[in-house]
Amino acid sequence: MVIKINKIRKKIQSGFTMIELIAAMVLVSIMAPTIGLLVQSILRSMMVNNVMIQATEDAAYVIRNFTKHIDGVKTFTDGSLTATNLSFTSYADDATYSYQLRDGDRDLIYSRTDGTTETGALVNNVVVDSSDNDFDSKFIYRGHDNSDLIDSEVTPTNANIKSIELVFVLLKNKDTYKYNVYVLPDKEAHINATGLEI
Repeated sequence: MVIKINKIRKKIQSGFTMIELIAAMVLVSIMAPTIGLLVQSILRSMMVNNVMIQATEDAAYVIRNFTKHIDGVKTFTDGSLTATNLSFTSYADDATYSYQLRDGDRDLIYSRTDGTTETGALVNNVVVDSSDNDFDSKFIYRGHDNSDLIDSEVTPTNANIKSIELVFVLLKNKDTYKYNVYVLPDKEAHINATGLEI
């Protein structure tokens, strides 16, 4: 019986030696910063992906609504067509729609007037006027030869607009995301059903 107890005691008393403990501590101290950097990198990547997903969802909302409204254009409102303003009357309900890119508020708003006026922001955090013109949000009015009417120094009017392009840049978490949507309004089909220029 005494022999068995001594064997059990020896097993309990045997453990890590001091050298083994020091070696384990050295390994942990070497691996800890690497693991910390790995976790930090994963969290940063997740945050960037979430911001990109949010920007894409916001852009998809703008594109859907803008396309739907422009597709139903009856007439563009002459005199209100600039790089930051757009106004038109819709076939669907004869309502007047106005879009405005506002630099100070950094947003794209639109209003609809059909007896009463409803106004709302379509999207926020829009870069309207940047130091680099490649990151400006704007309306581009295309003529029948697909030229940019404003760049060609031609005043956009209901008579000479064939299509509209909206370029918008979203600022999300100090990163910019550029989107554009090109719409050929359905008014062309109503005006010239058989000889539509494409």
